[in-house]
Amino acid sequence: MGRKAVFFDIDGTIWDFQQRIPDSTVRAIRALRRNGNLAFLCSGRSRAFIIGDNLFDIGFDGIVAGCGTYVEKGQQVLLNDKVPAEVLADTVREMKKREMPLVLEGTRNLFVDREEFRGDPFLNKLVALMGDDILPILGNRDKWTKDTNKMSVNLVDKDIEEWLGWLAEQYEIIKHGDSFMELVPKGHTKASGIRFVCSEMGILPEDTVAFGDSSNDISMLEYAGVGVVMGNGTDEAKEAGDFVTKDIHDDGIEYALKKLELI
Repeated sequence: MGRKAVFFDIDGTIWDFQQRIPDSTVRAIRALRRNGNLAFLCSGRSRAFIIGDNLFDIGFDGIVAGCGTYVEKGQQVLLNDKVPAEVLADTVREMKKREMPLVLEGTRNLFVDREEFRGDPFLNKLVALMGDDILPILGNRDKWTKDTNKMSVNLVDKDIEEWLGWLAEQYEIIKHGDSFMELVPKGHTKASGIRFVCSEMGILPEDTVAFGDSSNDISMLEYAGVGVVMGNGTDEAKEAGDFVTKDIHDDGIEYALKKLELI
């Protein structure tokens, strides 16, 4: 294979859910770039929530964040699309009315009303990682209406079927089982982020490789020239990919890059 642009999901792909990165993953991505290929993060996390020295010390050429709403190459921001302010305000109002906890995700901050999560371990993790970069939704409307790329919603056993029609007109809806969903501005996916990078950098789609493990990776697994699914990935992700590599802690990324003859 010739020079490729390779896009890596973060959670469940580069690191596990304790943010542990296998030595083989670090070694493989560095070798990938030494061989003249490009490596991009491609995450559902908004830019504000892509943090960690152990992640950036690996070395990447750029970032696709917020399910394709944000693209960064080096230190240059190439794309930063937001949820339209009026749509966002309507969504927040309706979520509050239905008592559905949500996280508004931007480039600088996450916005959360902590009391709504009632000690949820997910919120505790956010607070531990981001500290003062997490702001309340209440009282910060002037900030979140200008800096929300996407949002995550805790479904907490709520029936939203009667509201899904309106949501589907405004957002790409990514459901993760029955527990939570991501709402992304219409037309944006991880695939659209890869497409944008390809357009900006003159890369052919067939010269891309995507690594992922879950439902919000399906669009990029299907779009990329080769879609690689981690062995620890979900069944629906495995159905969307071209081949399934080994688990994250069984050297899955290194194994796949060797199979593809990129390292």
